[in-house]
Amino acid sequence: MSSQDWAAWVQAVGSIAAIGAAIWISRHQQNIVRQRDEDNAVLTLHLLNHEAMQFAINLNDQIESAPGSPVIFDVAAFNEMRSSLGKIPLRCLDPTLLTCLFRLKDILAHVFQRFHGREVWVTEDAGQSDKHWLLEMRRVMMRIAEQSSSVMIKKNISELVWVDLDDTH
Repeated sequence: MSSQDWAAWVQAVGSIAAIGAAIWISRHQQNIVRQRDEDNAVLTLHLLNHEAMQFAINLNDQIESAPGSPVIFDVAAFNEMRSSLGKIPLRCLDPTLLTCLFRLKDILAHVFQRFHGREVWVTEDAGQSDKHWLLEMRRVMMRIAEQSSSVMIKKNISELVWVDLDDTH
């Protein structure tokens, strides 16, 4: 073979290798983005479930501590939580976490129906009923937290660590 033939063969093999590398890099980057999106969806679900539990604890604390007083329902915080749940991409969750997401959405819909749009006054009878209902709701949210935590451990996802940048020691 002549040197031109060798050059043509080297160029052909190099071109094929370059195309193969480009395909591999593209797929690798897509996998990284997909994995990041899945991890973010799991973490978001976990954190929003925690926020919903805090919301329930707040309602329960109001019921326990202030008989005869209206329950304060933070509509803005509640709507932000529901909106954020709606933004979690379903394709990024496995079937177990999809079930968790839908359970949490259902719980929040019930909270909204029970406490929003009417003035809820804490009486001894209503307070016990609401306390029992909130306790059951928190039990379901604890199961959701266990399931999302389990997935986070399997995927080696850690919760965010918040740092107060204004904190001067």
